[in-house]
Amino acid sequence: MDTVSFFKEESFKDLNIKADCNYIVVGKKNGWGWRILPYSIWYCEDNRMYVAVKVNKYGQAQPKVNTVLDSNDHEEYTEAFTTLNSAKKWVYNDIMGAN
Repeated sequence: MDTVSFFKEESFKDLNIKADCNYIVVGKKNGWGWRILPYSIWYCEDNRMYVAVKVNKYGQAQPKVNTVLDSNDHEEYTEAFTTLNSAKKWVYNDIMGAN
């Protein structure tokens, strides 16, 4: 992967849409378009930790958006961090180490 970006799911009070503070991850490889990657980050209110999740792709070349946003139902493995920055670094390093 040449480029990795994180996108936050947003709440919208006017439409009564509450986000779960999920971050999805997309990546771009030279010569390819952007692709959703099998990772997400969510905030756990109970222990005030950011949880980075590697999502199970179920044998697909790339995961579906629903699988990533509902990642707690599709976890391959997880790590908890006290800061969002630490969780993003872990995801980034895991992606780059997979190249």
